[in-house]
This record gives sequence, structure tokens and C-alpha cells, in this order.
Amino acid sequence: MTDLVALAEALRSRLPADALSFDPDARYAVDGLRPAFVVSPSAPEDVATVLAIAQESGAAVVPFGAGTQMALGMPPERYDLALDLRRLDRVVEYEPADLTVTVEAGIRLDELQRRLGEHGQWLPLDLPHVTVGGLLATNASGPARHAHGTARDLVIGMTVVLADGSLVKSGGRVVKNVAGYDMAKLHIGALGTLGVIVQASFKVAPLPQSNASVVLRGPLSNIMSIDARLRTLRLAGLGTALAKDASSPDWRLIVGFAGGEAAVERSQRELAAIAPAAVAESAWRTLGRSLDASLLVRASVLTTATASVCEALASLRANVLAYPSVGVVYGAWADAGAVTPEALIDLRRRCVAAGGALVLERAAADLKRHVDVWGAPRADFSLMLRLKEELDPRRVLNPGRYLGGL
Repeated sequence: MTDLVALAEALRSRLPADALSFDPDARYAVDGLRPAFVVSPSAPEDVATVLAIAQESGAAVVPFGAGTQMALGMPPERYDLALDLRRLDRVVEYEPADLTVTVEAGIRLDELQRRLGEHGQWLPLDLPHVTVGGLLATNASGPARHAHGTARDLVIGMTVVLADGSLVKSGGRVVKNVAGYDMAKLHIGALGTLGVIVQASFKVAPLPQSNASVVLRGPLSNIMSIDARLRTLRLAGLGTALAKDASSPDWRLIVGFAGGEAAVERSQRELAAIAPAAVAESAWRTLGRSLDASLLVRASVLTTATASVCEALASLRANVLAYPSVGVVYGAWADAGAVTPEALIDLRRRCVAAGGALVLERAAADLKRHVDVWGAPRADFSLMLRLKEELDPRRVLNPGRYLGGL
């Protein structure tokens, strides 16, 4: 049991007064648990101080940003301190000519995109309301992942505060770095269980001159056939997405184009030759809206299994969104009670049999305990456990929220 009085005194004595709050509001709740304190540091060194204090006292810390990704993960084992990183929102270094930028973890992605856009550039990650730290900690991605990859592919350096308060840097601020294992990759998608990301460097890209999208409607078999043909063409594309509303019998194939004006026009002509019924719609930018639901699952499977997982989700009356070229399929239900835990467990079995996994990205705490957010650990889980024991032996960071109860 953490001595909260001693923890409060240690925080008061070693941090600026404006960084502390002893009356956390409801936004800091995680699966029904609320912290005793909130700390809002304004410098990486203050984050280091907070974690050193937490380790000394055995307090449990949950890192926070915009709050958009906090539904992911199992309910915390314990929760004493919310670490709000939104004041770490600076652009540390930006070299437009080198196509690199270094930012603090609390900056929102839409604000970063605005600044990059002033120089005709962007970071090809399209989840505007998330902070950079939240995006990295969850390895979240949007429709642009087909063409540009995920955060894991774009990070070239990172600064992380470990559980004992150590500030650790890896990588650099240039695209070419010294060969060797990239320690930054350990923290991408680790949900802040191995360290708190405070700064990251990225390679950025020029903004495309032209954007367009078209939509084709029909049965899933027809849609998948057309999608397969499109993949054989060299289109100036962001990629393709499959979508289906639970209330509609038809599937939609959304094709996104981006690049030079001539390349986009050529790609649209080639698509029209294959699918003359396709209609121009500005659907690409609104793909994620159907995922704003109380229950959200994400399947990651072999690309050959995408259609079968889509059909399984449709049979459960989910809104479905899939990126067939990367084997990612989302299912969303506005009514969390519309699908049983047993149905989700069966769906997970099908995904595992298809060479993949099923993750509950958003769900009620009771359902998480019944189904488990992550599923069974893989054979290499012992390595993950050793890393956790080495980097966070007192289980200070997000205890119990990651795979296997890490």
C-alpha cells in the first residue's frame, strides 16, 4: 500500500507548485479507477523527478496525454498518480530541408501537422486528436499506414524516462543513424509500461499536391475481387479500405489517391477502366468516424484472411472498417451489449487460427476482465517479462494494463 501522505510531501518538495493537483477530475479515470494526484510536468527533467519519487514510494503511475487512447489496456492493478504530459508540447528542432522534426510527447498531432504544413510537409500519421506520446505508446495508425507505414516506421530517435527516473536517448535527429538495435522500438506500442516517452524525432514527408477518393458499392466478393486487381496497378494511392455499416447490406470499397496532379488523374482513369461504377466522394478523410463506439475491436490477420474476418464481424452486426493490404480489420458496436463475450472469444479463436490476433481497443472494464483485452501471450512472452523486470522492477508504470498483466 502506497503511503499517499509521504508521496504528496515528496512531490511538493521537489516539483513546482503549479505542476501538482490533489483534486483530479473525472477525465483522469481509467476503467473506473481515479488517482490520488495529478502531476503536469513542463520539462523532461520534471518527469524524471516524478518517476524517481514514484519508484521510491512504490506508487503506480499512469501516463496521460489527450486521453483519446486511454480505453486501451486492461484495468490497472492500482493507480496512485496521473502523469499529464500535455505541457510538454514544444517543437524542439525542425529542419525542413532535412525532412526531420523533433517534438515533445505532449504536442497534439493536429498542431504538429499545422506547423509542418507551413513548410509544405506533414507527418504521415492521420489521427489528429491524439498526442505524439499517446500515438507512440499505442502504435496507433490510420488510413495512411498503407502508403507510409506506422509510427514504428517513421521514428528515428526518442528520449524516454525509465521507471527509476533515468533519461535515456536512442537514435538521433537524422534519418541515418549508427547501426545496431534501435531501443526506441521497445517503447512503441508498449503502453508506457517500460518507460515514459518525453521526446521523439521523426522523418516527415512533402504534402501531396493532390488528393482524391472514390467509392464503389456492392457485395463483398465483388469488392474484394476489384481490390485484388487494384493492387496489381501502380496507382498514386493512399490505399484501399473496406467499410460496411451494420444497417446496410452493401460493402464499400474506398480508394484514396495522393500525389502529383497528373499521377492522381492517371490513377483515377485506370480505376474507372476497372470499376466504372465507382463514384467520386470525399470519404477517405472520414473513415474513422464509424469507429467512435462504446465497443471497438481490432483484428490483425494475414491479408488472405481479411475477407473472412470482415464477414464474421458483419454477422455480429458490427460496423466494419478494414485495410485489406495490411490485414487490419476493425469492428465497432454503438451498443456494447449487442455482442456477447462468448462471441468475441470465438472471433478471437478465428483470428488466431488465421495467423493473427484480436485486441479490444475500447470496452467496459467488466468485459475486459471476461474476455481479456490482449488475448493469450505468445511464446516469446518470457522475453517481455524479463524486460519489464529489468526496466520497472517495482511495477510503477501502468501496472497490469499490458499483455499478460505486465
